[in-house]
Amino acid sequence: FRIGQVEHDFGWVEVGTTAGPQLTDITNIGQAPVTVSMAGGAAGGDFQVSQNCQGVTLDVGESCQLFLRFSPTTFGPKEATSNFSINGHPASVRLLGVGHYLSPPACTILGTSGPDVLIGTIGPDVICGFGGNDEIKGMGGNDVIFGGNGFDRLYGGAGTDYIEGNGKGDFIMGGYGADTIIGGRGNDELRGANGHDEIFGNGGNDQLFGGNGNDELFGGTGVDTCDGGPGSNIVMGC
Repeated sequence: FRIGQVEHDFGWVEVGTTAGPQLTDITNIGQAPVTVSMAGGAAGGDFQVSQNCQGVTLDVGESCQLFLRFSPTTFGPKEATSNFSINGHPASVRLLGVGHYLSPPACTILGTSGPDVLIGTIGPDVICGFGGNDEIKGMGGNDVIFGGNGFDRLYGGAGTDYIEGNGKGDFIMGGYGADTIIGGRGNDELRGANGHDEIFGNGGNDQLFGGNGNDELFGGTGVDTCDGGPGSNIVMGC
């Protein structure tokens, strides 16, 4: 058998929705027809795997398929592996995706139209700065932070955080954990600190710093500079 695509990246998918299916072909490259006996395949987490192979007889050159879907339940980068066997032969497919918010979830800590200092709790928070030049600190927990308009300073703290500036020119620092950091239309300084971070500059002339860990940096539409830091990093658009 030949396994077709062994890595599938769904990209950004809105939390609470489903992307896919993406397909992987499993092809009989032998010299005679064979009936498929398939075991395993579940990826777990936010990825779903189904197939139409079990019990099917494939002539030489014919294929059956794996159907792969991604349904993020929380923000941030996701990864899983679908391990299975075909007639006793082990195989695997790697699955990647990023959960993100198309629109903000319900805010638990709200700012005003002016400058605010907003501090999160030790648990998960959704902090929304709205207007003004805000300073926001997520502290503990897996936080969601939206700076809003203005020149904001946003700090994730501990946990796996989703931080979005969307202002005129923001400073964003991730912290400990695998953070998703998104700049806005201004000239932003975006820093990942520790953990496997994904950093997106978007508009403006941005500075992106991965920090420690294996980071992914994507510059955007402006004239951007990127420094992945230690680790095995992916850098694009800089």
